[in-house]
Amino acid sequence: MDDESIFGVELYRRSYHDAVDNEWLCDYRIIAIGVNDAAAFEKANRLASIARADSIKSLKTAHYLRGLSFALAMSGATRGEEEEPVAIASCIGFMNTIEKSSAMARSLCEPEVREFIVDWSKKNDLDGNPANYQFDHLDAGSNVTARQQALQELDQASSENPRGVLNVGIFGEGTDSPALNAVAFLEPRKSPIDVIQAVGRAMRTSPGKKFGYINMSNSDSPECRSRDMA
Repeated sequence: MDDESIFGVELYRRSYHDAVDNEWLCDYRIIAIGVNDAAAFEKANRLASIARADSIKSLKTAHYLRGLSFALAMSGATRGEEEEPVAIASCIGFMNTIEKSSAMARSLCEPEVREFIVDWSKKNDLDGNPANYQFDHLDAGSNVTARQQALQELDQASSENPRGVLNVGIFGEGTDSPALNAVAFLEPRKSPIDVIQAVGRAMRTSPGKKFGYINMSNSDSPECRSRDMA
């Protein structure tokens, strides 16, 4: 739309900053939790081995390190700039293939992953019990009823019992869930437009909602912080 010969002269532009100031959209924060200790690598390696045994060769240790980071964020392990807990009630996660998304959703709900979350939280001196998150998977083969039910469960989720949906290609443009307060990218996205549409899902305003969070899970940073996007 930058071609003036086709679209004409731009008369006015509203920035994201304007939208936040006028409360049309929520402000946002980026979450990055580093899981680079030996226990995390051991757990990720084990999960990758289980996936290979189940003939799912596309999921590697690096995928599971990001998955563990995602699960930690959903369980309430993130701390903000003033060390206050960052509570996530509902999140839509994006992966690039149905096989990986479905397997990851199952793996992160396994008892051994939940035990890892508890142990990691204790080791990092986090107060309270980890939130009892639940993950599901949806893709283009999921019927309308399943999709609507998932959106309803996201709307009804709480920080004590957060809900996450890993999906492939269905929760980008047009998803109506104003209460959604986070999106997560467990794999790189090839299209900037896809990223913008996905991020926009968490920026809708809703009563009691202060921020939309973008979970950029990684295994490189030792920090556990919720940070502003530049």
